[in-house]
Formats: sequence, C-alpha cells, structure tokens
Amino acid sequence: MALYAYTRQDKQLPVRRLYPEEIQSALDLCWEVFLQYEAPEYSEEGIQEFLPQVISLQHRCFLEGSPD
Repeated sequence: MALYAYTRQDKQLPVRRLYPEEIQSALDLCWEVFLQYEAPEYSEEGIQEFLPQVISLQHRCFLEGSPD
C-alpha cells in the first residue's frame, strides 16, 4: 500500500513522462520542496550539493527528449 503512504488515497494516480515544456516547472517544484522540507536538516554544504543534482537531472531530461 505504498501508494497510500504517499498520497493518502486508495486510487491510483497517473504517472507519465514529462514533456519538454514541463521539465523546468517540475524541477522548480523539486527544488522548492527540498528547500522547505529537507534543507533544514542539511548542512549548507549539503544544500549546495543538492542543486547540481537537480541541474544534472534537467540536463538528462533534455537529452532524452520528448516522451513517446
């Protein structure tokens, strides 16, 4: 029941690849959520290390292109 643990819902939510025009908004959301919920537990160095990971993910998404 892992889905329930994350969504507190029994219904399944759709999962799909992002379109290129959606990637930046998704990465912005990732960064905002990290800063709000995770960053307070990290050192400044840890926070600064997380951002390159988001940028790397953005680059990989760009290289993979549009969903089929």
